[in-house]
Amino acid sequence: MNTLLNREKIYRGAWLVFYLLLIVSPVFFLFVETASQLIAGNTEWLSLAWPQGRRLQLLARSTAFSSLVALGGGLLGILAGSFLSDWQPRRGKNYKYMVLVLAVVPPYIHALAWTSTFRYLNTFLSETSLPELPVYGFFISWWVQMMALAPFAVGMALLGFALVDPALVDAGRVIKDDFYVFRKILFPVAAPAIAAGSAFMFLISLMDYSVPTLYQVSTYSLEIFAEYSASYEPARAFLLSLPLLMLMVLAAAIFQAAFRSTAMSSRRVSEKNVGSPLRYPWWFNAARYVAVFIMILQVTVPVVSLFFTTGSWDNLVRPIEASAGELGATLIIAGCAALLSLPLAMVSARQVNEGGVLNNFWWPVLILSLTVPAPLIGIGIIHLWNQGFLVYFYRSLLMPVLAGVIRFIPFAVFIMLARYKREDPLLLDAAAILQKSPLHTLILVKLPMFGKALLASAAVVFILTAGELGATLLVVPPRQGTLTIKIFNYMHYGESASVAGLSLIMLIMSLVLGVTIIALLRGRSKETLKP
Repeated sequence: MNTLLNREKIYRGAWLVFYLLLIVSPVFFLFVETASQLIAGNTEWLSLAWPQGRRLQLLARSTAFSSLVALGGGLLGILAGSFLSDWQPRRGKNYKYMVLVLAVVPPYIHALAWTSTFRYLNTFLSETSLPELPVYGFFISWWVQMMALAPFAVGMALLGFALVDPALVDAGRVIKDDFYVFRKILFPVAAPAIAAGSAFMFLISLMDYSVPTLYQVSTYSLEIFAEYSASYEPARAFLLSLPLLMLMVLAAAIFQAAFRSTAMSSRRVSEKNVGSPLRYPWWFNAARYVAVFIMILQVTVPVVSLFFTTGSWDNLVRPIEASAGELGATLIIAGCAALLSLPLAMVSARQVNEGGVLNNFWWPVLILSLTVPAPLIGIGIIHLWNQGFLVYFYRSLLMPVLAGVIRFIPFAVFIMLARYKREDPLLLDAAAILQKSPLHTLILVKLPMFGKALLASAAVVFILTAGELGATLLVVPPRQGTLTIKIFNYMHYGESASVAGLSLIMLIMSLVLGVTIIALLRGRSKETLKP
């Protein structure tokens, strides 16, 4: 038995080392390359790490943009999340969690949908004295980015409100009015989850340049891409990214603390509502209705807009036929990334769940991928793999697969961690003791226990990798572009019908996988909460 247990630890340790090398190696290479360039005498490059003039303005604009996205998302989370937590439908209590479905839809799809919607509305506004809606600039860029990420904030807020003990709320209502109970009981308990959602929106907005670029808004993350394209020096790109990295580390620390507090909470998610709906002041209820209406638009506008913009069946079929190669490459890259992420997510989530001394080490490792801008991950992969015998792998689709795994494996780990928190660790220990082999335990114990969570994790990594742009644009082999890259390029040339047809395919795929993910996670949650 001791031999089997030791073998289990060896296998798990090997996967953890592989996970660590996969996540850290691109950034570590950039650090080493930067140090060697400075030692070689290129000390004048240090000025890149200190933003001045135009770069300082870009950093300030990016920070303000990301802060407003996070602020708007957090406000939507509080209002819409509290409304959904109070919602008591006659049947299908889990319908409220469908708000998370569009969380996996790529932001450029929201950009295309809202741009078409704004232009359609402007045809009516132009006939009146009312000002037209801007189709370029800061406002529409902020609105689209917030709409793309809002499901994360609302979902986290919904989770936070679900952690509140209904008995505690009922007791508070005996003493004070309902709005006081909300301010003193509901909101404080949900605050860590709400903060995690807002911090996550700030992180993603600070890293992403795709949406602002479409609306002619320059950001600091795009400056990293432009610097590398001009100089082909990874050290210069790394030094240029340092101010952005410091902001991201700060946001990641907030996200880690808030998410860790929520994930490690000893309270179970409550499926039981309070005795009767809470009664709030009219102005607060009005704000909640507005927030829910905005979330309804978040779901309906992409579907309706892309459907009408596509116009005809021919505009849907023709672009697909012309993009068969890109579609095939997308499916291969996303599928391989999803499969590779599963064993890594399982071992990492179990390590975090077990706690101990290494727990404080693994949490920063998990968050690392969320703190590094996508172009920097792509640059690190390029210069790490484009040398020696590794060049044969560098010329393959393995590179965008690694980019997808590095960027999105934290989401798979978070799903698996939530699943581990619902299991008795003694069951896994007993399986390890009585197992004939680790493969025996995997097939007969772990797969039945974690099957739904594994499928949900794979689906999340698959659809996020399929929509990835920032790193994939740098590492994808020539003549093997993905569907996302083609759509993004089409959007700059204004081929609305063609790009709408391709985007509609991506939207349908995202919706199908999104519904599947929610069904798997909520189904598993419902089973574990049965007495």
